[in-house]
Amino acid sequence: MGTGRCGPPRALQPLSGATRTSTRPPACAVSRHPPAPFVHRCDADASADLAAASSVQAVSPDDRPTLAAFVDWWLPRRRVRGRPLAPNTVAYYRVLLRLYLLPAFGEIALVDLKRADVRAWYDALQDERGAQIAAKSYRLLRTLLTSAVEEELMAASPCTLRGAAEEWSPERPVLTVEQVLALADDVALPYRAVVLLGAFCCLRVGELAALRRRELDLDAPTVTVLATAGHVNGYGWVVGPPKSAAGRRVVTIPAAILPEVRAHLDRYAEDGPQGRVFLGPRGGGLRSSTFMARDFTPAVQRLGLAGIRFHDLRHTGNTLAAATGASLADLMARMGHASVDAALRYQHATRTQDVAIAGALSDLITRARPA
Repeated sequence: MGTGRCGPPRALQPLSGATRTSTRPPACAVSRHPPAPFVHRCDADASADLAAASSVQAVSPDDRPTLAAFVDWWLPRRRVRGRPLAPNTVAYYRVLLRLYLLPAFGEIALVDLKRADVRAWYDALQDERGAQIAAKSYRLLRTLLTSAVEEELMAASPCTLRGAAEEWSPERPVLTVEQVLALADDVALPYRAVVLLGAFCCLRVGELAALRRRELDLDAPTVTVLATAGHVNGYGWVVGPPKSAAGRRVVTIPAAILPEVRAHLDRYAEDGPQGRVFLGPRGGGLRSSTFMARDFTPAVQRLGLAGIRFHDLRHTGNTLAAATGASLADLMARMGHASVDAALRYQHATRTQDVAIAGALSDLITRARPA
């Protein structure tokens, strides 16, 4: 298990039995420096396209590219459902690469990577960093090498370890309605509505950070999720589309929390239809790391709810909604947590039921409040 050290584990150094080469082919000479910060999806796409166009030519098996060289070539070209990788995904991949993949395999030629090498690396990583880190790192390595096979840079991927990509996370805790309300009362007033909408509308913190006044219709009452926002290391403040097509959704707001949402708009949100609903302490964007460190985590600790994460509010809201008798399809649509195909099948049939879910949640909140 984890040792508490910050650097990569000692067992993850390059394996002695494999052939190495430190010369990277010119075709892979894409800059390691991240693109300039951007704030809109179109800027993100343009930045990724510019990075992809900066290489001279495709990688060639004759150059015996190393994994590190292939990573430089691959990252700006990677597409998921036709879209470039989101900046936060790239940033996370870079962390996994820097800590776990490149120290072990970076200077090894792709054609020299063997299953035994991958097995030894995975076993050591699992022992020293735990099953979740090992699974996440293995999945990234498998994705990279699958792409290398597709580019005909190697005959077959050595990532064939059965079960290595799977991870079993412990069941996250579910708060009671009373605990959610207590948490909303305990955070600073500008963030009370963050907790309420996060729990009872199942919104992610990035979705809340991106929220604009025009996306809140308190007469309906609904919140329309169109984007996600946050600070990404190496990129700055980034606004982009939700994680998937299902993330674009309309969620009914429980009537019982409408007074708090109205009060927040009156006192704390920016003016105008494009005004941001939630701001940071200095008037900038709502940075999740700052909100967690200064408000959410201290409130959690004061209430004796140690270990609760903001994402657990979504889990709580989904569990409470399930208790109202909502179908799995309706729950997935409300959370925006479905595949693209599933979202297309369900999205036209969920609005009526979503209103019923919000009404039932509102009743639960009203009953939980002191008379």
